[in-house]
Amino acid sequence: MNTLEIKKMRVNCLENWVMLEDVISRNTFWAHFLQKENTKDLKVGDIIQSDFAIAEAFLSEDGHYQDAYAQPIKESSSIKVNATVKQIFDDFVLICDVDMLGSDILVNFERKIDVSVGDNISLHGSLEIFYESD
Repeated sequence: MNTLEIKKMRVNCLENWVMLEDVISRNTFWAHFLQKENTKDLKVGDIIQSDFAIAEAFLSEDGHYQDAYAQPIKESSSIKVNATVKQIFDDFVLICDVDMLGSDILVNFERKIDVSVGDNISLHGSLEIFYESD
């Protein structure tokens, strides 16, 4: 679980994009989440607890990324990362160690993939958080 501060927000009905700062590492990320009806409205400055995940992922065709992570589209949850496969659930879902995001990151691929535990992979997808208020 990560402790994150909301620095900026873009809201579209129930869909939200937020710029988050990890309160320990001070790394910043743009992430996406769906606002559930029973959750309180979030605002800039709020501190939340959340896990990261990567959705709509694809393996990189460009090889290993030079940077630990990149978010090349301004104010977007689109992210490129290098990861190490820790666990395989099925042909579409992995648990990975991802530099800058942490260990045990759920990664859900759009297409069937063929990897093994311990493989170092590069992927791109949408950085997601799972937020539910008390």
